[in-house]
Amino acid sequence: MTGPVADGLTAAVDLVGRSGPGATVFLTGAGVSMDAPSCLPSGPALTRRVFDTFLEPGLLTDVQALHSAFGWWRPPGCPLGRPGQATAAPADPRLETVLGAVVRACAGTPVEPLEVLADVRDARPNAGHDFFARHLVADGRHITANFDTCIEQRYRELTGGPPATGIVQHFHHSFAGNPDGEGLGATLARVQGGLEPAHADQLLRTLRERSLLVVLGYSGSDFFDVDATVAAWRPGTLSGLRVVWIAHHTEPAHPWHQVPHDDASVPRLVRLLAVAGATVTVLCGHTARLYPGLRDRWDLGPQPPEPAPVRHPVSVIRRLAPDDPLRGACTFVLCRELGLHRRLGAMLADGLQPAAVSDDERLWARSEWLWEQGRWRDLRRMWRRTAPGDARGPLAAARAERIGASLWVQGRLLPAYLWLLLRRRRFPRSSAEYLMLSETAGRVVEHMTYTPELRLLGQRLARRHHADLERLSPAAGASLFATRSDLRDSLARIDSGEPRGPQATQGPADIVFQAGNLLAWVSYRHRRLRDTYRPPSADASDADLRAYDDRMATRYRELTALYTLLGSVAGAARTVLLPGAGRVFGPREYWSHVRSVQYAPWHRFRLLARYALSMAERRSVRVRPVLRRVRRCRRREEPK
Repeated sequence: MTGPVADGLTAAVDLVGRSGPGATVFLTGAGVSMDAPSCLPSGPALTRRVFDTFLEPGLLTDVQALHSAFGWWRPPGCPLGRPGQATAAPADPRLETVLGAVVRACAGTPVEPLEVLADVRDARPNAGHDFFARHLVADGRHITANFDTCIEQRYRELTGGPPATGIVQHFHHSFAGNPDGEGLGATLARVQGGLEPAHADQLLRTLRERSLLVVLGYSGSDFFDVDATVAAWRPGTLSGLRVVWIAHHTEPAHPWHQVPHDDASVPRLVRLLAVAGATVTVLCGHTARLYPGLRDRWDLGPQPPEPAPVRHPVSVIRRLAPDDPLRGACTFVLCRELGLHRRLGAMLADGLQPAAVSDDERLWARSEWLWEQGRWRDLRRMWRRTAPGDARGPLAAARAERIGASLWVQGRLLPAYLWLLLRRRRFPRSSAEYLMLSETAGRVVEHMTYTPELRLLGQRLARRHHADLERLSPAAGASLFATRSDLRDSLARIDSGEPRGPQATQGPADIVFQAGNLLAWVSYRHRRLRDTYRPPSADASDADLRAYDDRMATRYRELTALYTLLGSVAGAARTVLLPGAGRVFGPREYWSHVRSVQYAPWHRFRLLARYALSMAERRSVRVRPVLRRVRRCRRREEPK
């Protein structure tokens, strides 16, 4: 099948059915549980439910507006309908991020956030679950991202007993073993470390034991665990495995057709499976239409009667009252997770009820907000006044790190470096506190290489600090893994003298994008502009210089606008310090940004001097072609 054809559904049934049930394993997601009588919500619907239940009104609209400004769009739909499609819609925040923030905010309260999944826990099997249960009876295997146990329920009804261990794999766990939902892979904290080793081993074993994998109702958006697991497999690991990926279309009459792997609608996991050695075919069609043909082909029994389209009741899910302080607390925590410092600052200024947000949450939120406002002197004072309690405890390390970081970002590089090294000695070398202080010291060393009078020292120290920072696995957490990987790469390149290209920040940027942190994502974009800056050539024409300046102005001003949308004064100020920013920002605008944050006096003088030199160099570059033309004219006019 290479395109839409009249007998596309027949060809799809033949493609899947020729292997037989015993050679086939199904991988399913939320889409297979949406039909009646299960009537479970899709991922986006569940995200909206969490917003409606726990978060302040209008927050989802505000986040979607920011996603639109940042260019974060939902994956495009089917290629056949794309020419006539309306404008792309902004992406929703990641469910695991939103629900994780709510769980953290509600800790210690009577509210049970995971009750938003109550209908998943109590769902009834539909025709798709009946088909999958009969497939298991015929010696099939099943892998699912779903928390419901509908397949097991229907299997028990058919056979009188539960399926054997390992026949159905819930790689995010299920309500069968987690009645309260605590162990489910429903929050970012649970999934960002990757699949549990036992689940990863079972996934690989199941795929290698079967010759066909059929993916149904699954978005392929498990970036942190499933994608990471498959990406770690060596090429050839899945040799001999055929994969048929069914991209669900909501219209039952939609013609079945094949979709190219490089289409924008195809999930990243498809390409990862192909790299691992599988032969992958992507089809688009209405998933439920596949079941009857496969039932007949595999002799799995008749299609059950279609139930009445009645939604499953969700009576136990209780919305917080509009004026409940817990709504403000959940919103506060989520704004921190997404990097929404404009809204976070407004909430800090308005004040939150003491019982709504923990002291630790408030302390760290204020610290992050002061940092993004460029009020680093105030930040250092705040942490100096914070009593650490145990001088060798985590809070003492955090206090020392933040004081050192505020010195660093002010431009006091040597005092920052010495402060961090002295405080680091209080902690064991392999401890998390030691590594945290080492990481910030590594950032100081990296900054030294951008500073003329400290460049040689920074280059000498880069190798030492690269050795101090052990390589982390994704299991350490998405944010920490991204920042540590980025810093290690930067220090290694400083030591070797290799330039950093756009690919250096691609991995960390993908991680924070998937987690939904807007501020971290735009900061990696800032870093990419620094890494990829190449000055114009000395012999460039006036037209080339104008085109170069226009490109620079577009990129730098867009970056400044994104920082401003998020309420990051410091981010906007850092943009005018990027290489070549003197070609974009005039003296008054440059001084306005530099003055808006609390740089140290000597650092501020250094920045202004550098700007003046760049302006002088720019004028000389523009004057040079004119001087060359004048010299040529003079040579022509000289008598022979």
